[in-house]
Parts: sequence; structure tokens; C-alpha cells
Amino acid sequence: MNVGGAFEAHQDDMTRGIMEFRALGALEIRGSAGQLLVPARRKQKLVLAVLLFRANTPVSTEILLDTLWTDAAPSSARANLQACIRTPQALVCRRYDGAMATDWSITPAAAIMRVAAGRGKMTFTATNRGPSSDVGVVDVRTGPGVPRAWFTIEPPQKSIENGESATFVVRLAVPSRAKSGSYWFEAIVYSAHTAPEETARTSGRVAFSAHKRSILWLVIAIAALWTVAGAAVWYVLNIP
Repeated sequence: MNVGGAFEAHQDDMTRGIMEFRALGALEIRGSAGQLLVPARRKQKLVLAVLLFRANTPVSTEILLDTLWTDAAPSSARANLQACIRTPQALVCRRYDGAMATDWSITPAAAIMRVAAGRGKMTFTATNRGPSSDVGVVDVRTGPGVPRAWFTIEPPQKSIENGESATFVVRLAVPSRAKSGSYWFEAIVYSAHTAPEETARTSGRVAFSAHKRSILWLVIAIAALWTVAGAAVWYVLNIP
């Protein structure tokens, strides 16, 4: 199936003109000069294929999400989808021989997170070492016995220019029922418009300790209060 249409691409790819889409067999996109173009990412290819086979027909967000994630979609699914189709340029206009994934790095402010009263905070620095700006998504990968629900990330994603860095804050909230022990987690960063496994980089492990919150001080306080109250009552009852 060939579908032609006007398309404004990056200047280094082609000038404004007619593009030819071939969706039977391997997905191909031909520019006005006959050059071969392909989407740079797997999810971009899937989105484009769905749109081509439903040409001139509205395609719902739900259909695209179901296509990209056959299982339960992640919380960042809609943001990832928007990144895939944000502009036609981001979707298809990268040269076949020049498409490059963003090279990320992410580092923690320290190797150990201090935890007080079940709360902790760690700052991570994500750096875009790729050739162009990209949206970095930060998440955490937890060690044994550490639920993902203990963590929140502020912000969960951020646009980062190539060669630039951005900070993300990972907050920890350990529930009072958690077992005491030593634990670890690591941060990961990946491009918003790709599956995590395609561009993800990890920070290395960050260790922390969790301790059950002692109620001994509360018992002592209650005992002291009862002692004072008892003494006061005894004094009142025994006043001459």
C-alpha cells in the first residue's frame, strides 16, 4: 500500500514535498528525492503502521495504546504516546543511516540515603549525552523486599537539551509495618518516546536502612503521666 501526502521534514532530510509510504512487508518511507527514511524507534513504527492502515480515519488514543502495550500500559504510556506523535518530524523524519538513540547517564548525589522517621530523599542528575534534545523519564528499580510504592519522583520526566543535565528528586516513605533491614534501589532514565529497555541507563545502587518505629518512648510517657496523676490524687486524698 502506498500513501502519498505533503510533509514538512527536517531541512537535512528533504525539502517540502511528497512522501511515499510502503506498509506491505518492511515499513518504508520514501522522500521526494527517493531517499529511504524510516522511523527511528520501534514504537514510532507501530504508531505509523496503525495510522497508515487506517488512513483518512480517526484513530483513538485507546487503539494506539492497545497497539503499543499488549499488557497493562505503564503510568507514562500517554506521555510516551504523545512523544511519538508530537510532530510529524519526531515520528518519521530521521535518516535511515543516521538515526541515533539518546545516550543517557544518571548519577545519585550520594551512595547512601539517610532515612529518618521512615522518610528519605535523594537527588539524581540525569544527563543527555545524545545528539539532540529529548524528554528523559526517571523511574526506580527496587531491590528485594522493597515495593515500588515506597517511592515518588519529582518530576517524573523533563525535557533535556543535548549536552545538558537536569535534577530529579526521589522521595522514600517507608511504612511503619515494614521490616527492619538494609535495602537498596537504583534510578533509571530513558527516553519518553522509546520503550525503557531501548535507551535505559541505571545509576547504580543506593543503599538505605529501615527500622521499625519504636513505641517505647510512648509507653514511658504514658507511664510517667499515670505516675504523676496517681501522686496528685494520693496527695489530694491525704490532705489533713
